[in-house]
Amino acid sequence: MLYLADAAIGTGRGFMEVSSLGIPVLTINAYDNYPLLVTESNFEDVFKTNFSARNRMEKFDSNENLLNIERMIKEKNFYAHLSNFSLECYNKYFNVAKVLQEYTKVYENAKLGPDRYLRDIRSILRSFKSFYLSYKLLRNY
Repeated sequence: MLYLADAAIGTGRGFMEVSSLGIPVLTINAYDNYPLLVTESNFEDVFKTNFSARNRMEKFDSNENLLNIERMIKEKNFYAHLSNFSLECYNKYFNVAKVLQEYTKVYENAKLGPDRYLRDIRSILRSFKSFYLSYKLLRNY
């Protein structure tokens, strides 16, 4: 039913699910009785603690937080900005489809890797063989 919400309060996985829908997210605020509206200025702080009750912000202003919540409700442009920010956070940090692409790259490189390493090892062994034969010839000379 999240898609029906204009905003949601989330922690951990709930935060990720809300942001996947491009819905502004609030999270638990250890410094205040009101939830914290997640914005660019506090995202990094609450991301460190997985948007949980352990949230700690370096700089927190309760009045500013309440004004931002009010702005989100009253100003369509600010609401749209927060919605976009929420979706950007999801795509940058939580979107599994992007991780799947990265894992695929790793596996593709791993498939190519042993052949490349074998070529390198063969080359090194040939160098040692040449060195050994040269050494043996020089020693007998």
